[in-house]
Formats: sequence, structure tokens, C-alpha cells
Amino acid sequence: ALYRLFAWLTAQFPALPQFSTEGFSVKLINIQLASQFFIHMSTSFWLALVLTFPVLIYLLWTFIRPALYDHERRGVRVAFVFGTLMFFLGVAVGYFVVFPVTLRFLADYQVSAMIPNQISLDSYMDTFVGMLLMMGLVTLFSATYYNAQDGGDALSEVKKQLFGMAVGFAAMLFTSRIPYWFWGRHRVALAGLGLSAVLLVLVIIPGVGVYINGSRRWLRLGPLSFQPSELAKYAVVLFVALALAARGKRVQRFFTGILPVLIAPGVMFLLILEQPNLSTAGTIIIVSVILVMLAGARWRHMLVLGAGGLALGAYYAWSEPYRRERLLSFTNPFAKMNDEGYQLSQSLIAFGSGGLFGMGLGCGRQKYAYLPYPESDFIFAIVGEDFGLIGCVAVILLFIAFLFAGMRIALTCPDTFGCLLAAGITCLICVQAFINMGVVVGVLPTTGLPLPFFSAGGTSLSITMAAVGVVLSISRTCEPVLRS
Repeated sequence: ALYRLFAWLTAQFPALPQFSTEGFSVKLINIQLASQFFIHMSTSFWLALVLTFPVLIYLLWTFIRPALYDHERRGVRVAFVFGTLMFFLGVAVGYFVVFPVTLRFLADYQVSAMIPNQISLDSYMDTFVGMLLMMGLVTLFSATYYNAQDGGDALSEVKKQLFGMAVGFAAMLFTSRIPYWFWGRHRVALAGLGLSAVLLVLVIIPGVGVYINGSRRWLRLGPLSFQPSELAKYAVVLFVALALAARGKRVQRFFTGILPVLIAPGVMFLLILEQPNLSTAGTIIIVSVILVMLAGARWRHMLVLGAGGLALGAYYAWSEPYRRERLLSFTNPFAKMNDEGYQLSQSLIAFGSGGLFGMGLGCGRQKYAYLPYPESDFIFAIVGEDFGLIGCVAVILLFIAFLFAGMRIALTCPDTFGCLLAAGITCLICVQAFINMGVVVGVLPTTGLPLPFFSAGGTSLSITMAAVGVVLSISRTCEPVLRS
């Protein structure tokens, strides 16, 4: 109704051109901009209330009701801070995600001109990323507030994640503005690959890389620390997509087509194994093989690659006693609960405690020093304990929807490089997510791999969101095709 009113008012002004000057046209533009801004902000405010209403009600029931009866003042502060945070996050999602999606469905009113230029992207991808970030932040709060309060601030991990999310959002906007063919330059791809290789060499040097829990995976730059393997994953995807696009039909040849492309992922695989970090190294190889398959390789060549990968993985897993124990423990973790099976056993107890509907936000018990790494590698167990089977299915469906949105962009991209790049980034995020969830529920051997958008780690989140921005940049090129 507001849009029609302003549209009618602005439509009356062009009827008086002989009585106007150029200054009047400036007023007309200002009226149009003011009307769009007013509609955007008012709609976003109400969308924020709708989006956050269930969460606010749950916070009232979980924290404020015990405070009224048991005089727990801390619950009021937590509910106020977290409720305010969720409301402003709802405003942002309402403005940047839900409102543009709603306008897309109002084609009869010809309101496409109201969509701001900065959000002329694939709104489905925006929506799923926003929902994953919101659910990940809620789960991270539940997983960390108990241990974080020992340091004096129960929201310390949430604040760090919010900072990483803010940096990631800025990086996502920046990369979404860069035309994706910029990444298709050979100098850019080789520079990313070379920088990643140098950082991976540095991290395995004693005294340079940070040694934590039996592995050397981190580099520290002042107060910040990050894993070079996070950057290497996307550098490999960029290089493989560019190399496969340049080879064209030659990808159907094994020795002169496929193998040269897989040299760079193989080198990165070996460098990351030196940390050691088998899960990330394996993810790089899996996604590289997926890209080779999408580029049009022959099935018999894919079978050879699959057999070789399985043989290499089996040899590596069986070569060290601790890897062998970890490989065997996931089949019956409770039999080795005092050793290698402890972490998986506590994870399965969390899922069993959650049941169908969960114990409620923050009410799970496994994070009380029972489950190791509830904020990173095993955060999906917190989802199962707090939100139950329903919450786990919701997270899985969100990642599947994210996968379909990314592949939808890839399949409608007009050139091979953009198609493979969008597919590679999407598959990398989703393969990592499904491996993490498979480990946490005991389907795969226990290994350390964070859950994208959920696990603590601001640097990793920022890099992931920047990669999503590249996919959104590709969707800009595909926008006319997607609209049709």
C-alpha cells in the first residue's frame, strides 16, 4: 500500500514539466529515495520482530522466568544482551535477505526497481547463509558460555565470533563486488597458490607454527591466529577450476589432461599432512576430484582416481598406531571410552540426551567439561543435545539448501571457469560440513574438522564468507538467467 501511494504521488510530478525546473527533478529523486528508504526500514523492523519473536519468547521462558522465581539476576542480563543481539541480527537479515526475497515474489507490482543495487544477488544464497550464521551463533553461545564465564565474560567467544562475522561480512561484500573473472587470471591463481604453499611450509617449522594438541596447524600474528590450510583450500579450488577450464576437451585424457591438474592439490595434500591434518587434506582431494568429474572426465578415470585415493588413505591411517586406534574406535566407542573412544562416546551421549525435541537452549549438560571441543569440532553435538533431532535435521536441510543454491548458480553460469569455481566453493563448504557431521554422529572416524558457519574461529569464518562472496559475484553474471 505504501509503495502504491508513493508510486501514485511520484507519477503525478512528470505531468508538470512545463512548470518545473531542473531543481524540481532533484526533488523528485529525493522523494523516490525517501519513499524507498522508509519502506525498507519500516518493513525490516517488522520482519525483525517476526524473525526473532520465537527466540525472544524462548529467552524469556528460559532465563527471565527462573530469575523471577529463583532471583537469578544473571539470567536477566544474559537474556537482555542475547535478545538485543538477536533483534539487531533480525533487522539485518530482514533488510538484506527477507525483504529482497519478498519483492521478488511481487512481480505484479513491478517493484524490482525498489531492490537496492547492493543486494542484486542470488537471494536464495543470501537467505541460507544468513540462517546458517544465525543458528551457528545461537549454538556457539550455548556451547561456550559455561566455560567462558571462568574468564569473567560468558559472552567472550560470542563476541569474537561476532567480530569475525563483521569482518567476514565486509569481505563478502568486497568479493561480491569484484567481477569473478578477476580470479581467473593466471597471476592471481598462482599467487594464491604460492602464498598458501609458503604459509604451509612456515607453519610446520618448529618455533614458527603454534603447536597445540599434538599438531602444528596455526600461525600467530600478534593477537590473531589462523590456519593457513583454510586459505589453501580455496586457493586449490581456484587453481583447479582455472586449469580445468583452460584444458577444455583434454580433460577426458588421463595422463595429459587430469594428472597435471592434480599435482597442485597433491602438493598441498602432502604439506597439510605434515601438520598433521588428514581431514583438511582429504577434503582438498575430494573437492578436486569432484571438480574433475564436473569438468567432464571419463568415468573409468574417476574409478582409477577413487581406488588410488582409498588405497593412499588406508595406508596413511594404518601407518601410525594412534591413527589405527582412532580408526577402529569409532566402530564401538564405548568399548574404548577411557582412551580413543571418549570424545565420540560423549558426543553420542549428547545426541541421546537431546532426543526428538532437545533439552532446550543452554540446558544441555555435555558442555560442562564432559565433551571435548564443544565449540569447534563437536559443536554439532550441542545442536543435537539442545535442539534434538528436529534441530539436527534443520541444520542438515540448511546445508543441503545451500548446496542446491550454489550448484544452481554454477549450472547457469555462462562460462566453464565460473561454473567450476562456484561449484568448487560450494562443494568445499558442504563436504566439510557433512564430514564434520558424519564424525560427530559416529559414521566416520574421529578427526578434527570444524563445522562451517558454526564452529568458533573468526578467521576461518571470515575466509569462508569471503569465498561465499565470490559465489555471489558469479550469481550477478547469472542474474538474467536466474530471473528467467
